Amino acid sequence: MEFVQNEVIDNPKIKNIIISPITLTEIFYILCRQKGEIFAKDSIDLLRAAVKVELEFKIREIAGKYKCERAISLADCYTLATAKLNSATALFKKEEEIDNELKNEPFDLDLKIIE
Repeated sequence: MEFVQNEVIDNPKIKNIIISPITLTEIFYILCRQKGEIFAKDSIDLLRAAVKVELEFKIREIAGKYKCERAISLADCYTLATAKLNSATALFKKEEEIDNELKNEPFDLDLKIIE
């Protein structure tokens, strides 16, 4: 959560934050495993107040197309779909799956890797 807070929420260059519901679920389970369910619930409540959560039905087919064409996680596909639908930049922490896909073929949207 510290990474998200420092690199995204508190970043003055980022004006609007839009995430997918699957991303919210991923953040919850990671925090739950690390610091417990109560901490995860409290953190998610704070996060939901700071971001817009895109409606799943609006991004479902776009995410499915990415999953069909790319060797990346479903959660990453939903992040890409959320960015594409909103003409936004998709932000990712450096990870091998995304790097490999970028080497094979660029994505059809703006994507930024945060180190």
